[in-house]
Amino acid sequence: MLGIVRDFVRGLLPFGLYVTILWACVSALRGRMVFPIGAIIVCAVLPNLWYQVHPFPFGKDTTDFLIGSCLLGLLFHKHIVTRSQQSVLLWLYLFYVYLQVWNTTLRYGLPLPFTTGNAVLVDFKNYAEMIILYFIAFHSARDEKTQRQLLTICMVAYFLIVLREARSFEQSSSDFSYDSRAAGPFWIVGLGANQFAAFVIHFGAIALALSFYLENKKERWFLLATSIIAVKPLFFAYSRGAYLAALVVLLFFGILKKRSLLVLLLAVGIAWQTLLPPSVVSRINTTQNTDGQLESSAAERLVLWDKALQLYSDSPVIGSGLNSFGVSHIAGTWTSVHNLYLQTLAEQGIVGLAFLVAVILSAVATGVRLFVKGKTPLEKGLGLGFFGCVLAIIVTNIFGDRWTYYSTGALFWIFWGIADRMLKNHALEKTARAATPGASSPRSVELASSVQLRNAESRQRA
Repeated sequence: MLGIVRDFVRGLLPFGLYVTILWACVSALRGRMVFPIGAIIVCAVLPNLWYQVHPFPFGKDTTDFLIGSCLLGLLFHKHIVTRSQQSVLLWLYLFYVYLQVWNTTLRYGLPLPFTTGNAVLVDFKNYAEMIILYFIAFHSARDEKTQRQLLTICMVAYFLIVLREARSFEQSSSDFSYDSRAAGPFWIVGLGANQFAAFVIHFGAIALALSFYLENKKERWFLLATSIIAVKPLFFAYSRGAYLAALVVLLFFGILKKRSLLVLLLAVGIAWQTLLPPSVVSRINTTQNTDGQLESSAAERLVLWDKALQLYSDSPVIGSGLNSFGVSHIAGTWTSVHNLYLQTLAEQGIVGLAFLVAVILSAVATGVRLFVKGKTPLEKGLGLGFFGCVLAIIVTNIFGDRWTYYSTGALFWIFWGIADRMLKNHALEKTARAATPGASSPRSVELASSVQLRNAESRQRA
């Protein structure tokens, strides 16, 4: 009997999720943003759930509907009342990447980029939507209550992913095997263990940093438990790039906040072959084979990097176009350089790499500024955590593209939007105190007259 009930509930789940997404779109149009942003987060990081709504009418377009509804809701209800610190840079960056779609199209004779017949345009659309999440989060997270709600949704989604993987993954042997790796829920969108490991360390850094600062014991212990649970999926994804990123994050956290982490790193550095699981030790040791040569995956990366430099030499300033490494078949069946920076250099040239570096450095600056200027435990924790997240992103992208995939990257842009909104609120509060006697909080600035607010913003820009 219980089995029949369970099967019935599972059968209703796709339709229930579909209706929930549609209702989230309605909620966004009404100017209520937390619920629809939560739906976006769930669809992004749990694509195995989102794919269940695909059979319904326009099911594959529900993410587009959610993002579009949020943008319209922000416009209709005049929530866009201040400018983001990154708006000019990010819009210029997106425009340049879009020009690279045309670069690829014209160079390799693809269908004109007006329909989904151009696969490069489809990839650009997904990438652009991910970056637009930054603006949605920035303009939606207007006060601390909303910021907390959005951060909670992100962290709960992250917790459910690492908990499920920690419970379901079974180590098959004490030796490393490519056929037995923790891969999370991203397999359905074609992503593997390396991308999953990057996802774990990127956002595990934020969970750990928040656990250092939040005053509520339940929240603090929840985030600390989440960070500890994430260790198992991180280990058994067997990604050496993610291991290195984790060491970098812990090192900086140890220097900036928790000296005990430095002791932990020292212990691991001395006795890592004893302390780490045998299969992890085996994975680390397989960088070279018994003859002293690079093992296959490391050797293949060097070949791909050399091919990328060949492609770069054809057009060093503006590159050969978005996704041209795969379209050109310069590396046979390989479509990725397995190094974000070299791939950007080859496909988008020096200009594109400069844009990418500027965006990443801007994210670093946001984390550092919020960590230094943050007035509340939430702001300090997110500042340190976002700084650690960006450090992890810098490291993991040396070994592959961990930047352009919607499912693993959406949370980054949401966190960045929230962090920048916190900084913007500080600036508006400071300006409003001078312009409006009695305005003592970001919320009071939001409630000030439109003339006073616009005057405050103009002074801030100046």
